[in-house]
Amino acid sequence: MRGQRPGRKLFGMRVVTDRGQPATVGQAAIRLLVAAVLTALCRLSLLTMVGSRSTGASSPCATGRPRRLL
Repeated sequence: MRGQRPGRKLFGMRVVTDRGQPATVGQAAIRLLVAAVLTALCRLSLLTMVGSRSTGASSPCATGRPRRLL
């Protein structure tokens, strides 16, 4: 499969550099790391929203007000 996931293989998609060359191992590792971090943040935000609904607190996403994290 040459490193392609089944969906990309099915649709003929490839991950390439801005010059059209195949991505290097380092680039692929960074891409995977970023995807993992973004997935974790999305799951965390979903858990936070579900938890705030059960306690009656409003979500900062719903109010549109910026929230300071630290």
